[in-house]
Amino acid sequence: MANRNLPNCDASLTPAWKPYPFPRTKLLDAIKTNRLEGYADRYAGFAPEYWCASGGRTHAAHGGFCATVLMTTARQYYQDVLDRSGTGLPTGLHVEFIEPMPKGVFHIVLRTRQKGNHQTVVQAELVPEDPHSNTVYSTAFVRLGSSESNHIANRQPKLARLPDRDKDCCRWTDAAYYIANPPTSSIRVFCPNDRGNPFWSEKFGGQNCRYQWTKPDQEPNFTFEYLPVLADLV
Repeated sequence: MANRNLPNCDASLTPAWKPYPFPRTKLLDAIKTNRLEGYADRYAGFAPEYWCASGGRTHAAHGGFCATVLMTTARQYYQDVLDRSGTGLPTGLHVEFIEPMPKGVFHIVLRTRQKGNHQTVVQAELVPEDPHSNTVYSTAFVRLGSSESNHIANRQPKLARLPDRDKDCCRWTDAAYYIANPPTSSIRVFCPNDRGNPFWSEKFGGQNCRYQWTKPDQEPNFTFEYLPVLADLV
C-alpha cells in the first residue's frame, strides 16, 4: 500500500483537508499532568483545542482524551505516592462522564479506594482548577497491578478469512469528519477496499462484520495510553 505512511493531512490522500487554526498536539504530550505543590492527591493538566470536539451542543474535551488522562494520572499517582517501584500498570478502567469538560486547565483529584499486594484501585476525578468548585466532569475507577501477575492470553476463534491489510485494504479519510471532530484525525484508518469505507464490506462478512485497522498519525506506534482514545474513536 503506497500511501500507508502518508499523514492524514497529505493533499493526495485528503484533498479537502483544511489546516486547523490550532496546533495538532500529540496525545502523549496532551495528557501530561503534574502534581500540584503541597498536594499528594491533586494533579493539573491542560486540555488543548485539538483534543476537543462538538459532539453535542457543547464544545468540550473528547471523551477518549478524558478517559486517558484519568487512567494515566492514576498510574502516575500510584508511582508517586503508593509504589515508587513503577511496576503498576492499568489492568481495568471504568469511567463515568458526568459533565462536558471545557478546554484549558483542569485538575485531577485522586483517592486510593483499595490497596493490595497485587491489585490497587484508585479513583480519579476530573474537576475544575478552582479548589472550591463542586463540579465533577468525569470520574473513573482505575485498577492497577503487575502485568506479570495479570497476563491473559486472548484467543479469539477465527470465524472467517480476515482481509489482508496490504492486499485487501486501503486508507480511508474524510475531511468533513476531521473538521467536525479533530481528534479523529489523530489516527490513520485502513479498511477493506471493495467499498472504500470503514463501516462494512460485501466481500468480508457483509453488514455483520466491520474490519478496521488503525495506526497513530503522529506517533510511530500505539502505546497503552491510546486504548481509551481508540475505544471512543473506532
